[in-house]
Amino acid sequence: MNQLIKEMRDTARELLSSGTVKTVIGWAKGSRWYLTPPVFLNNAEEVDRLYYDQFAVNNLTGYLLDYRDSDDKIAVFVKGCDSRGIIRLIQDNQINQDRVVVIGVPCGGMLDKAEVKDHRNPHVLSLLPKCLECRYPNPVYANITVGGVRVCHEPGEPTGNVLNLLTAKNVGSKKNERFSNVREIMAMDSEEKYEF
Repeated sequence: MNQLIKEMRDTARELLSSGTVKTVIGWAKGSRWYLTPPVFLNNAEEVDRLYYDQFAVNNLTGYLLDYRDSDDKIAVFVKGCDSRGIIRLIQDNQINQDRVVVIGVPCGGMLDKAEVKDHRNPHVLSLLPKCLECRYPNPVYANITVGGVRVCHEPGEPTGNVLNLLTAKNVGSKKNERFSNVREIMAMDSEEKYEF
C-alpha cells in the first residue's frame, strides 16, 4: 500500500500545485487504526495527509454535490464501486463532467468496522458483504489511475497492485449470488414478508 499511497500523494500534489484543481477529495488516516475518513485538501502542502487502506469505505462522490454550483475544478479519488456513482451524477446532470478530475484507485475490498469491537487485529476482520458481491473492482470511469489499475467499463477481473490482496480476501467471490437475499424474500409468503 505504501507505493499506492505515494502515487496518490504525488498525483494530488501535482494537481494542486499546478492549479489544475482547487480541491482534492480523498481519505486520511483517522484517530483510530480502523478509521480512514474523508479529507478535503486545498493546497499541495496538505497532501501528506492522504491515506488509503481497507477502511477507506466512504464513497467520496457524494461530496461533489457540495461543489455543483461552484466554478472550481475538483479532483476525487474513487474505487470501482464509487466510480459508478460518478456516472450517475453526470447522467443526472448533478455535476459538470468538465469540472471534475476522477482518480481511480485499485480496491482490495473494505473491511467491516462493525467487527472491530471484537478484534484488535485487522487480519481477522471480514470483508463487507458488498465487497464479496463486487462485480466492479476496477473503476468504470477515471481521468487518471494510480496503483496499476485500469478502467474497465464492464464487470470484470481486478487489476492493479492489490491483486494478490483481492484474491486472498475473496473479493467478488459471491458476485453471482448478489440477489440471493432478494430471492429469499420473494419466496416468503405474505405473512412472512410482513414479519420481515
